[in-house]
Amino acid sequence: MAYAGYYIKIGSNTFNNPLPSSEGYKIKEDIETDMDSAVNAAGNLIRNILPTKRHELNITFPPMTQTQWRTYIGLLDHDAIVVEFYSYKSDTYRTGTFYMPTTEHNTLFKQGSAERIMPSLEVNLISYGSAT
Repeated sequence: MAYAGYYIKIGSNTFNNPLPSSEGYKIKEDIETDMDSAVNAAGNLIRNILPTKRHELNITFPPMTQTQWRTYIGLLDHDAIVVEFYSYKSDTYRTGTFYMPTTEHNTLFKQGSAERIMPSLEVNLISYGSAT
């Protein structure tokens, strides 16, 4: 399926309010992981590559309300998250299990109001293994 208006989806939430810009969605697909590596006598690198390929999603969401931010964090802040994500490489959606090691954000107050505005939310999701 080609791009359908969202970059990631967890459950039924498509994370499109607010939607990150295309510059705010960075993906590393099919990352090879070495079990071990060594250099032989000729100086050539010998790699023992694991069969599982991992993925990394770096997403920066634009400013949002504190309510929107709490909704997003509530869906993302778990040890294992099943994520459907858009793949530029295949122009399809893939599904994998990810974890979120860190987030980065700041808080601003809307002028003349007690409402907090989160200027941006940066999320890094790393897959446990291969995605389908």
